[in-house]
Amino acid sequence: MKNLISVFIFVLTALSTLFCQERLEFIDAVNQAKLEYKFHGNGNSTGAALEGTIKNPGKEIIQVEVNQQKPLFLENSGAGQNLVLFQLFYSNGKYLRDDFTTYLEFKPDTIYTIVGNSLCYNFEKPNPEPNENLVVKPLPDTIKAYDFILKIREAIIKKKTTMKQAQCALWYVQGTGLDKINTKFEIELNELEKIRELIED
Repeated sequence: MKNLISVFIFVLTALSTLFCQERLEFIDAVNQAKLEYKFHGNGNSTGAALEGTIKNPGKEIIQVEVNQQKPLFLENSGAGQNLVLFQLFYSNGKYLRDDFTTYLEFKPDTIYTIVGNSLCYNFEKPNPEPNENLVVKPLPDTIKAYDFILKIREAIIKKKTTMKQAQCALWYVQGTGLDKINTKFEIELNELEKIRELIED
């Protein structure tokens, strides 16, 4: 009987290991050298403004969360805008899902093309271009509008706002007037109320 119980426990443990793949935050996977990336701009400032590739150089499957637990700061190598990254997707906009979360899976020695759901951090700079590399860093807690960026994360992930509305709200909190923002993004009257709700919430 004891032997039977031992075998049963062993089987359960093996199944748990097989089916319960550890999910990492993207930046942790990079810092642990489990994933390699090359990110660049694509001429946009908001939404799918980040493109690039991710490679798994190891021998095990790596899974990372779609929704960044804490938004990431993407430092531009050129003169263009820095970005704030909230979500990562495969290049077709797809992702994987189970009962617990949404995630991306990277098989060994395979290169995947991806897009990132992002906001521009610098209103006054030009949009990041394909020849400008974007370096992933933790979001500095000293940057302007740090608390607001953390606050709008949930609204973005739960689709309670559009990326355009979130972008306008971020620029406004950073000190850019709505009239000036309107020169870059034409703000409709119904959007104005949504932007105010994000700012005042």
